[in-house]
Amino acid sequence: MVELKLCNESHIEELKSVAIQSYKEHYLYLWAEPHFAQWFMDKSFSEESLSQQMKEEQVLFYLVVKNDKNAGFVKLNKNKALPGDDAAKSLELERIYLVKEFSGKGVGTAVLNKIIEYCRQQGIEVIWLKSMDSSDSVLFYQKRGFVITASEQLPYEGFKEEYRTILTMRLEVKK
Repeated sequence: MVELKLCNESHIEELKSVAIQSYKEHYLYLWAEPHFAQWFMDKSFSEESLSQQMKEEQVLFYLVVKNDKNAGFVKLNKNKALPGDDAAKSLELERIYLVKEFSGKGVGTAVLNKIIEYCRQQGIEVIWLKSMDSSDSVLFYQKRGFVITASEQLPYEGFKEEYRTILTMRLEVKK
C-alpha cells in the first residue's frame, strides 16, 4: 500500500534526502557538468529552500511511503492555473519524484490516483504539470489521460541542449 504523508517543517531532513536521492537517480543526465546539477539541487532541495517553499500557503509537500520506507515525494501547488483556467479549480502537480527502487512498480500510478481523488474531494477540475520531453514520464501521464498543451525551452545554464524541451500537460478531472 502506498501512503502520502503530508509534510511540515519536522519532515525537512527526510524530504531533502529523498528529493536528492531521486533527482540523482533520474535526472543527472540532463546536465553538462555535475556542478550545474548540484546548483539545481541546492536551489530546489536545500533545507532553506524547502522551508521557504513550505511557508507558501498554496504549496503542499508529501512523502510517498511504501512498506514503511520513503519511496519519493510529491509537490503540489494549489490555486495555480494555466492561462484560461480558473485558479480556484486548478492544481499544479510540480513534482512526483520516486527513488529508483520504487520506480516502475505501480507506485507512481497509486500516487497519481491519490492526487486525482484529492482533487475530486476539493472540487479541483484541472491538474497540470510540466515534464521533460526526454522523460518516460510523458508516456506515463499520457496513458492516464494527460494531454500535451505546450512546450518551451528551459534556460538553465549547464543544461544539455538536447534536453531543454519541457512539455506542459493537462488533465481534466472527471467527477
